[in-house]
Amino acid sequence: MTVSESRSISRRQLHKELVRAAQVRSAFTLLTMPLTLVAAAAGAALVGEAVAPYAQYGVLLLFGVPAIVGGVLTRGYCRKAVTCPHCDASLWDCGTGNFKPRHMKVRTNATACSSCSSRIR
Repeated sequence: MTVSESRSISRRQLHKELVRAAQVRSAFTLLTMPLTLVAAAAGAALVGEAVAPYAQYGVLLLFGVPAIVGGVLTRGYCRKAVTCPHCDASLWDCGTGNFKPRHMKVRTNATACSSCSSRIR
């Protein structure tokens, strides 16, 4: 094995890592939707009829909480889960960032690690 081959990153392995991180993010984000719905329903039951004028905020809550959780997981988990094997820099930006794991791809213009310039082959 030459030095240039030892400093390369497998495109197939990178894709696997991107998909795995997207699966974790997707699963936890989707789990927050029913939990938010149950919490909102429990809160509405406790408050009673006084909650009726604020019902439109329930929709924002139902979709806003998962969006926030997805963003936090992207920054806190996904960027750390997909790293360069040579310098431990994040390679998350080499992926397309899709929410659905099966749609996650390695970008065609991702050719090297932005930190150590290891080639993606």
